[in-house]
Amino acid sequence: MNLINDIISNSLNGAFRRISVEHPLDIYLGKDEFGHIAIEFKGVFKSRKVPSLKSFVVRQIEGTPKSQLFIILLNQEIIGIFTSFIEDIISSTKDITEEQLGYDIIVERIYSWCKMFQLSRQDLSESQVKGLIGELMFLKSLLETTNELDAIRCWAGPDKAKKDFSCNLHNAVIKSKLKNEGHTEGGEAYADTAGT
Repeated sequence: MNLINDIISNSLNGAFRRISVEHPLDIYLGKDEFGHIAIEFKGVFKSRKVPSLKSFVVRQIEGTPKSQLFIILLNQEIIGIFTSFIEDIISSTKDITEEQLGYDIIVERIYSWCKMFQLSRQDLSESQVKGLIGELMFLKSLLETTNELDAIRCWAGPDKAKKDFSCNLHNAVIKSKLKNEGHTEGGEAYADTAGT
């Protein structure tokens, strides 16, 4: 998102800029006092415990009348992933006007992304690798007809859902089959779209 890159590249340490005047929630992007890229949400909300990781930290400040939630990037090597995370938060809250609901959605997105980061550090079994290859092949074909964010949202990922992909017109269970057993290349993805 060019707006995010523009805000990040033009922000001074400690300065934040509202992501959009059209967005119904007070969400800001900038850099904290140490120069770390961060997203900030201001609102009236009841806070709860929120996880942090080595790559990013969540800081909450209770205030009157508005409280603040910051998500601060600590590992600059994953700025592209963090930008996608920011885009996900912005998109997930674009139609939300109630601040507590906005906060709850942001926290839900934080938990989902934390889960993804934690799973990415675990070794996968051969069966899981085959399944992931099939899902990625289907995702690649889905990207030919759907924008990136919608395609990613369709993907259940490691959530153990009934369908590997589920949204609007795309409901699919992916089965991977290797052309030659013993080789992890040449997998084929089969979409079973019956029984949505």
